[in-house]
Amino acid sequence: MKGFSYFLIIIAVVIAVFFLFASKRAKDYCLIGAFIADRPTKKTIQQFQADFGKKPYMVMVFVDWKNFVDNTIIQDVYREECVLVVTWEPWYAIDKKGIDYDELLSGKWDKYIEDFANRVKGIKKEVFLRFAHEMNGNWYPWSGANLGEDKYKAVYRYVKDIFDEAGAANVKWVFSVNWEDIPGENNYMNCYPGDEYVDFIGIDGYNWGNAKPWSRWMSFKEIFDKRCEEAAVHFKKPIIISEFSSTSSGGDKTTWIREAMGWTNSHLHEFTAGNFRIGDRDEEACEFGNPPEWEERDKKLSDYFSENNTKVDYTYDFGDNWEHTIMLESIESKKKGIKYPRCINGERACPPDDCGSSPGYYRLLKILSDSKHDEYESMKTWAGDFEPEHFDKEEATQGMQNPVDLSDMLEEDYLEEDVPEFVRERKWDNLPPETQKMILDSVYCGQCKDLVTMINFSRTTHEGMEILKGKCSVCSHEVVRTVN
Repeated sequence: MKGFSYFLIIIAVVIAVFFLFASKRAKDYCLIGAFIADRPTKKTIQQFQADFGKKPYMVMVFVDWKNFVDNTIIQDVYREECVLVVTWEPWYAIDKKGIDYDELLSGKWDKYIEDFANRVKGIKKEVFLRFAHEMNGNWYPWSGANLGEDKYKAVYRYVKDIFDEAGAANVKWVFSVNWEDIPGENNYMNCYPGDEYVDFIGIDGYNWGNAKPWSRWMSFKEIFDKRCEEAAVHFKKPIIISEFSSTSSGGDKTTWIREAMGWTNSHLHEFTAGNFRIGDRDEEACEFGNPPEWEERDKKLSDYFSENNTKVDYTYDFGDNWEHTIMLESIESKKKGIKYPRCINGERACPPDDCGSSPGYYRLLKILSDSKHDEYESMKTWAGDFEPEHFDKEEATQGMQNPVDLSDMLEEDYLEEDVPEFVRERKWDNLPPETQKMILDSVYCGQCKDLVTMINFSRTTHEGMEILKGKCSVCSHEVVRTVN
């Protein structure tokens, strides 16, 4: 649904794409794409990278009937090492009039379709093609509601068959649907052309807030979760969020964006202690070809810090490459009644994720300090409530302590001490609101390697701390959470 004008992150970024996977066990990560402009250029792609801190993996363009993707656009996209996503709309965009689909099926448009296929084939690199998208809405003439489900499938198959005959094997076909069926009986599954005609499932969705008489504020999860789960089960295809955006009307757009993108602790990282590298040895880390020798979840600070080994190097985000040096200053005895780890002191705020490493961060600071700068408003929107000079050691302590996987500590430490018996908590309302928030999607599960919701929980208190023990809502693995 091109034309949604409320989502302005940095530079008119209206559409973005990223991969999800049909398997729940797959490691979460995303490849960001963007609709930058009607005619993206080398300059606008580079400007996106400078502003956003990352180069878009994908760049999307829209093309209507009788037209082709401009060669200059193709050259600029691939010279910048991006991947082209073509949304090919079988209508005349200037007057929003559909083509004669019966003429298409009769062969009248074969030459145009063949030429389109050969042009895309000539790119000789991967191209994603969204043909006749959002067919389960009622706003396009090719939709199931207007054209009919059977004819839609016939048109889709007819076009792809011509591409196959032309040998355009570099094209990845994206069956791109709207997040909800409009009207309800216009179900996207009835328009599905078949597994042999589809490589990816695309899902489009927008948070219109209260900007429209018929709309309300909706979170990213509320829009996409149900349809993603449904598509994953039914089609067994990789899923792309092919269009998404949010208005500011009716809610906090900054929070919406951050929740959508998951910009907290979202990057690979690694510790280097002497000749050993310590980090996450899961599938994503191993894809980089040089996984760390030690799994960080199996190690404690005492395994590599000592009076003789006082330095550890820490790298966060292998793209931005934030480098830190951690120095051991002293080793002291644990004090009873105090929860660890604790922040003793510090200064200034941590740079926000994906700001582009040190150069991008200093550029961000420069723009935020000048309210007359051309990019001040967009950067202010992206940065949200970020205050460079802010520091609160209690907030920092909470960040260090929460969330933490304490399952090993529970078995090895707590159960060796005189811990009061855990009492099964059967009434959710008995928990304080602050504790309820710490259980919902906020407990680390060592099995899932993700934040989950704790269920079937019991609780006790020990040394001034409340300890909650329960099951992961996803895999039923035992999880533990402490509450001050």
